Amino acid sequence: MRERLKNLRSRLKKNETDAAIITDEMNIGYLCGYYYTDGYLYIDAESAYIVTDSRYDAEAKVHASADFTVVTPKDRNEFLSDLIGKHEIKTLGFENHNMTVAQYNGFERTLMVEFVPLGQTTVF
Repeated sequence: MRERLKNLRSRLKKNETDAAIITDEMNIGYLCGYYYTDGYLYIDAESAYIVTDSRYDAEAKVHASADFTVVTPKDRNEFLSDLIGKHEIKTLGFENHNMTVAQYNGFERTLMVEFVPLGQTTVF
């Protein structure tokens, strides 16, 4: 798992993108080692989070890569907005071929970043 995360971070750096949000279930499982259906991954140069709800909290902490911090915030977009501010994220990569329009619109309304398409990647 660590190598997969390292590869994504290298790709972000190469593309001059500060962080990524991963919403596709297959990509989530591939990157963190734990497949779940409600939430997303947030990854930047120094941190990696599994953002989900309390149903997955205990199981994710057992089965996911130790490189990820599991969080279950009440308001996920507010949590993400706070992370972006704290880490001074200006550009956020997203899975433009996998993310729904509703997800994208929700993030775009809340987050003050430039969204950068990650391309046709199904699995990193």
